[in-house]
Amino acid sequence: MEIVVHRINTIEGLKSVPTHFGAEIDLRARGSELYLHHDAFREREADAFVDYLETYRHGLLVLNIKEAGIETEVLRLVRERGIERYFLLDVEFPYLYRASRQGERAIAVRYSEDESIETALAYKERVDWVWIDSNTRLPLDETVKTQLSGLKTCLVCPERWGRPQDIPAYKFQLAMLDFRLDAVMTSLACAPLWQA
Repeated sequence: MEIVVHRINTIEGLKSVPTHFGAEIDLRARGSELYLHHDAFREREADAFVDYLETYRHGLLVLNIKEAGIETEVLRLVRERGIERYFLLDVEFPYLYRASRQGERAIAVRYSEDESIETALAYKERVDWVWIDSNTRLPLDETVKTQLSGLKTCLVCPERWGRPQDIPAYKFQLAMLDFRLDAVMTSLACAPLWQA
């Protein structure tokens, strides 16, 4: 299982992440330029996406799309720089529908206690990833395990929801289900808890 560190939106921040870890980043547009920033309408300067990609030597890159319409350009830039492991996250449904039918597989569909497993199943043959969120609980059981078979999985650590104390219980539940995650998104501080 690979560790993906949450919200590494600066080149400086990326330097603190071990290269065997991945990074989750937030992408926006300012005119024709793409940049990294989680929040819209902030005055603070942000790193350019092209500059970030030039320095990226890490694992799985999760590309969290914060503005519709930039997906194709994001993928072009990532592929142009030879990054091999990545996927788009939080794309709007029209893009998911259109792009997946045109053969684009580097997209994650979401599944959680409030986001239907049916959507993940409907796209199982069209995309490679499912993003498993843990709003208040780990939404996995034997049935879901079977249903998600064949998709790569990335779990949102409960620490992202303010519950780092749930990590041991989640690890136990995953072990009992023999559910092998491909990745977990967490903070750098909680990464050792997933590696133990």
